[in-house]
Amino acid sequence: EIINVAMLRDRLMSASLSLMLVSVWPAVGTSLSRMQLAVVAATPRVSRGSAPLAVVKPTRSVDRLDGSGALAAGVVLVAEPGGFDHYFMESLVLLIEHSESRGSRGVLLNHEMPWQVHDLNPMLGAFGANQVFLGGDRGRDTMQMLHALPSIGGAKALAETGIYYGGLEAATELVEEGQLEPEEFKFFYKTSEWLPGQLAKEVDDDLWTPVHLDLGWLLQQSGQKHMWEEVRSKLVEVALVANGLKLTIADPKPAAEEVGTAGTAVTDSAGGGGGGRPIYDKG
Repeated sequence: EIINVAMLRDRLMSASLSLMLVSVWPAVGTSLSRMQLAVVAATPRVSRGSAPLAVVKPTRSVDRLDGSGALAAGVVLVAEPGGFDHYFMESLVLLIEHSESRGSRGVLLNHEMPWQVHDLNPMLGAFGANQVFLGGDRGRDTMQMLHALPSIGGAKALAETGIYYGGLEAATELVEEGQLEPEEFKFFYKTSEWLPGQLAKEVDDDLWTPVHLDLGWLLQQSGQKHMWEEVRSKLVEVALVANGLKLTIADPKPAAEEVGTAGTAVTDSAGGGGGGRPIYDKG
């Protein structure tokens, strides 16, 4: 049998790389998409050109806020499970405006659309390959542009979140000159809107949890399908730590004393199969 030495070498290198990945990501059940998401979130922005702008190093923390009184521009709403049966289901909404007299307006952060910017506006060639995200079902057929670059002319700060919106003309020029990457800008089609008092009532009815998210969440361009789930998991972790609890997984195999008198096992798992349910212990 003829052995292709180059092919064998490539296979060995591939196997070594796989072993390296396993050693770096030992957690059972970690998916490739989550690994890719972690890499994207941890990569700082590097500007090009003669006048580099500030480097943005995204972080991934979540701070829970208390009730409808916390509603303000820059706050993110996390949809509660089972609260909605349309595009708000498993959604995250960044509030752009909030007023007791004028109502509220925001954009969905995690609903990627099957369109790119050039599909909606061929004139925006500098951002043509950028993915478009569904902001909501209100407003005219326009797009919102968010970024984390305060030095862009015409950009307006969104509270104290580190997020800015607007400044399209200056941003286009900088991208065309190669000083910025188009991926540093996130585009949303339309917005989500609430009448005065409507959003506060929904929060009081436990349909939304108000939180603060860091830039690593707000501007990420990938991994949107898992974003809501990851934020919810972070909220659970924060709650457990605050209450001095730790999360463990119950053994799905019942001990001898857990077997009922009729020989039916008494387990923690739903439906009697699969893994055990989470058990919360004092730390």
